[in-house]
Amino acid sequence: MSDISEATGLGRGALYYHIKSKEDLLWECHNVFIEPILESAYEIERGTGTPEEKLRALSETLLNMLDEYRPFVRIFHREMSALSKPRLAKLVQRRREYEELIERVIRSGIADGDFKVEDARISVLTFLGIHNWTFEWFNPRGRLGARELSRQFMDIFLGGIQRGSR
Repeated sequence: MSDISEATGLGRGALYYHIKSKEDLLWECHNVFIEPILESAYEIERGTGTPEEKLRALSETLLNMLDEYRPFVRIFHREMSALSKPRLAKLVQRRREYEELIERVIRSGIADGDFKVEDARISVLTFLGIHNWTFEWFNPRGRLGARELSRQFMDIFLGGIQRGSR
């Protein structure tokens, strides 16, 4: 809170007027990025396109969002153990919602015969594992932008689950 007070020029009292606790602030850091990620994911899921196209769109959007909300994501990942059990349960619920959306897209690809997957849940966790730590190292103004990095991620990922790749 001292760092925030110094960065914003507000006294600690003014901060605590708006933010009742460190946990409230941490919770808001999570909500700031999870809500837009979920909104865009639902839009992609409802849209037209093949399951592959939807996974590619989910990938690029996730990378862009992780970059856009990088400070919030960083703070949250470092401090999330400070959440109370009720808030942690809500967090798990929101993240599970996102995972289930990705799983529906993968299952759609399985049903269409585009993907050959032994375990859709493992595919979801792999998809997220490829993306989730990029907030620590990805620089969209560097050698690769979000679109190119997403393309490479998805070529690797889809190469492992597309029919005939085994």
